[in-house]
Amino acid sequence: MEQHKKSLENLDLSDVQNISKDISGAELEELSLKNLDKNLQILKEVGVTEICKATKIASKNIHSILEKRYESLSRVHARGFIQILEREYKIDLSAWMKEFDKACTFKEGVSEEQNQETDPEEKTKNPLKVEIDYSINQANTSLSKKTSKWKPFIIVLGVIVIILAVVIIQNSSSLKEERERESTIKSGTKKSSFDDANLAEENKPEPTPKLEEKPKEQDKQEKEAIKEYPNTIYIIPKRDIWVEVIDLDEKKNSFQKVFKKSYSLETKNHRLLLRFGHGHLSLKNNHQEQNYNDSKTRRFLYEPNKGLTLINEAQYKELQQ
Repeated sequence: MEQHKKSLENLDLSDVQNISKDISGAELEELSLKNLDKNLQILKEVGVTEICKATKIASKNIHSILEKRYESLSRVHARGFIQILEREYKIDLSAWMKEFDKACTFKEGVSEEQNQETDPEEKTKNPLKVEIDYSINQANTSLSKKTSKWKPFIIVLGVIVIILAVVIIQNSSSLKEERERESTIKSGTKKSSFDDANLAEENKPEPTPKLEEKPKEQDKQEKEAIKEYPNTIYIIPKRDIWVEVIDLDEKKNSFQKVFKKSYSLETKNHRLLLRFGHGHLSLKNNHQEQNYNDSKTRRFLYEPNKGLTLINEAQYKELQQ
């Protein structure tokens, strides 16, 4: 007992404070981990599919968060997903990110952020780390000094290389010109010898070319394309296009799709709302064609009696409600 008392008397006040801090920190960490497990259990009860629908986070990423698979996510994505979940379900998941940083300190960006966030007290606690950092900095400074000495020589060498390259290019171009002149002289002598033969060949009657059958096939295709069915909207995209169709008379027929080719939309005599991601497209309905060629979002109202009508965003939202 007396030895324990003496050891306690010899302890400095700062040492006692540090011990109390360590105990409270450990307790806080244990509480935060329990709270994290509790909140993760709440999310598990909600279900991956429901979370995916509500937050638009991919199911594999949700599984990684719920199962604490830290290595399968980058820090940027992990932080974003955690913030979305906290905002959506009003829960605290800050301990998850702390555990992530502990498990994945080897990832890019984590070490830099942790070095910025470390307190000066931690630096004093790890003198070996400070000495290593100092030695690394000293090595970098000495290396930069050495490279600065060689900079003028490197610049001069670069200039010499550029001058040599220019001279070589000029010489090669002059050689090409001389070869071209020689080839033109040789070709001129050859042409004079073959002129008579060419004249005789030119005087020969040319055979009449055979008529190709391609125009007939094209006519057939055009006739088939001209055939239009009533109560049908023909969507002809000039490039891949996102389309939203809302059936105002029967909501279950509404859909969203990306079209890469022409598409025939049957209206079934229903009123429809159409929205296109851009304006690079053509629309045909009841032998009327509307052609657009811009990047603006296009919205239309289709009525069986009136056909397609271009509308603005406010009208679209009002009709959608």
